[in-house]
Amino acid sequence: MRVISRLVVAGSVLAAAGCSAPSGIGRLADPSPSAAAAPAKSPAVLNAACPVLGAAELRGELSDPSAYDAVEAPAQNGTYSKYYRCEYRRAGTTTAVAELTVGIAKIAVPADEIAFAERSCTAAGAVSIPGVGDGAMTCRDSYGNTVVVVVKISHGQTRVAFLGIVEHPADPDPHSFESLAQLMAQRL
Repeated sequence: MRVISRLVVAGSVLAAAGCSAPSGIGRLADPSPSAAAAPAKSPAVLNAACPVLGAAELRGELSDPSAYDAVEAPAQNGTYSKYYRCEYRRAGTTTAVAELTVGIAKIAVPADEIAFAERSCTAAGAVSIPGVGDGAMTCRDSYGNTVVVVVKISHGQTRVAFLGIVEHPADPDPHSFESLAQLMAQRL
């Protein structure tokens, strides 16, 4: 999971929100996988990351036959708000598949938030995902992870979801990332 933590340090949109970067996984408050079903719509109060994207949904969108566990990491306090992380692992292991970080953005303008997120991309650059939330994009970061970022104004807040995918098909279907972004936007 340290690779994913670097993802958050390298380009997390939430770092701009005055949130301190995670210092690694450490001990989880609840080491058991999250069994909570993903909500059908955006919650009034953002207080967890795992409900934004279910483990089975992520696995399905990546066309991976393996089962995943979703584990909610302890909330992190930033300067302006809390942010939440969900760690996706191969079922029954600590092998990282992806990490989702969600929170309230400091930068209220979605386009500016997306521009900030693009800093984590390699020279190949970001690909915009049109029609999703108030802004969305995907790219590869310098560690080879796939990054999907969604920004949405919801319940009077600019909310951000930053998904870092460590394990993914060699040539993933770009539409998988669009579908993932749409799911996250519906639930931010």
